Amino acid sequence: MVYPRTSSTLYRSGDPLQGKQLKKMLRQLSRDAAAIDPHLARRLDRIDRWVRSLKGGSIVAKKTLALFLLETIEDAQLFLDLRSSVSDEQRQQCLAYLTPTEVYWYETLFPRWLRYRDPKLKVWQKKLKQEQFAAEETEILAAVASAIEDRGGTALRRYVADFSLATDLIASRHQQNPLCVQLTTLSEKYHTQKMEKWQKTLQAWEIDRGLFLSYNPSRAAPIDRLVNTITYNSDNLPPGVYRTFDL
Repeated sequence: MVYPRTSSTLYRSGDPLQGKQLKKMLRQLSRDAAAIDPHLARRLDRIDRWVRSLKGGSIVAKKTLALFLLETIEDAQLFLDLRSSVSDEQRQQCLAYLTPTEVYWYETLFPRWLRYRDPKLKVWQKKLKQEQFAAEETEILAAVASAIEDRGGTALRRYVADFSLATDLIASRHQQNPLCVQLTTLSEKYHTQKMEKWQKTLQAWEIDRGLFLSYNPSRAAPIDRLVNTITYNSDNLPPGVYRTFDL
């Protein structure tokens, strides 16, 4: 059984062999998945074909791309482990090792992404290859996730969730009821437009609760305000509700 890890811990800058290993692992996982989950096999095959022309060193040089591939490989391997469980009891034992947000990812959102058509796929794959993704919110997202866990909750970040599902963070607390969260620092001028796209995206992926937080990083204690809002709504936001806050 392979348990979730933080992909950044596996990233080794400047190691050209790592890129070759990533492509080899993708191909092997695609073959392994063919008899277990054809949806996963097709998705992995598409990703493999997409990066096939890139040399190993080129992949590693594009840090976000390398991290995305590592994360996809880890998710695919654990997903296959769960699907390969010989009994319901063994499957439940495997799931017991995961946090509520991880269970939600591997049991609901990740398989849904594999089955459904992803209209954003070509767009973000092109951006990844060209290293066009900015990381302005990476530090604050990491800080928010850490603070949620310090309070006894769980948090999960995934590139696929960010790129395709309009979700920067999946969080849960006392009720262990995962909530999809989107953060933005956009000015009010663009706030409504992005909010509407966010809600339509969540609805398209059948995500029945969502939180859209627009915050000003220059205000005092932005992390505390974000964490308080996320954890409260994780426990209390009703199904079918997409809530927005300006913090």
